[in-house]
Amino acid sequence: MRPEHVSRIIRTAVKRAGIQEKMYEDRERRTRWKITSHTLRRSAASYLANKTGYPLHMLASDLNHRSVDTTGDRYVREDKVYFTYLSMVDFSETNISKTHRR
Repeated sequence: MRPEHVSRIIRTAVKRAGIQEKMYEDRERRTRWKITSHTLRRSAASYLANKTGYPLHMLASDLNHRSVDTTGDRYVREDKVYFTYLSMVDFSETNISKTHRR
């Protein structure tokens, strides 16, 4: 399915649902809308990257990114990276309690 077709389907669905909002007009006086196929793509990717256990390399592949780093930089929140790091640290041999993690 071509991207233009997906965009058209989303525009129609959003209009029928009555949830579309105009954000602004650009320099060429084109209306920029709040809900687009791109915002849905980014929202879904952010959700998968930060709220689920979906593997980052698979998300990168799904988004057709050449590099997993691109996906991580754009979609993974910094605190998610921190928590992922903490989950790999073995606190059993230290005097730091696991309950002190955020």
